[in-house]
Amino acid sequence: MEGVSEATINFAIEQASFTYNPAKVGIPQIQQKFKSLGYDTVKETADLIILV
Repeated sequence: MEGVSEATINFAIEQASFTYNPAKVGIPQIQQKFKSLGYDTVKETADLIILV
């Protein structure tokens, strides 16, 4: 996919990671590509408190 320079998919743990150029492609386009290939996406967020 144009704008994605690297993608790694681990089917065992159902996780994908990728490196992309946000000037060429965005997260919605990448999610759509995954869906067109028959896979679903899940968004997760985490709030971290860093104590110094």
